[in-house]
Amino acid sequence: MIRLYGINNCDTCRQARNWLTSAGMDFEWHDLDRHGIRPETVTNWLAKIELDTLLNKRSKAWRGLGEVDRASVLESPAYWMAARVRLIKRPILDTGRDLLAGFNATQYNLLLSHNPNS
Repeated sequence: MIRLYGINNCDTCRQARNWLTSAGMDFEWHDLDRHGIRPETVTNWLAKIELDTLLNKRSKAWRGLGEVDRASVLESPAYWMAARVRLIKRPILDTGRDLLAGFNATQYNLLLSHNPNS
């Protein structure tokens, strides 16, 4: 089952949800604000996605951190991203085998057309 992680009021997450729906894909929506995320899940993501890709340095959450906290995020990213989900680049598309951060229709199409779980 495809799982999409994001935040309800995020425009990019809405685009990804609409794309999946229009493509006739069955998926489960996981609202990070409402349900949160476990540090273990973020650790698993970081095994597949580089920190520079998963960490949203353009977010208000990142910009609002001081230098000491930013250094701490880089040392313990899974802990921080689980505690402050808005540090995570959204949406996260999890096919069970592959993971994508952010939304790009071309990438979604390529990944999902070759994925046996879709």
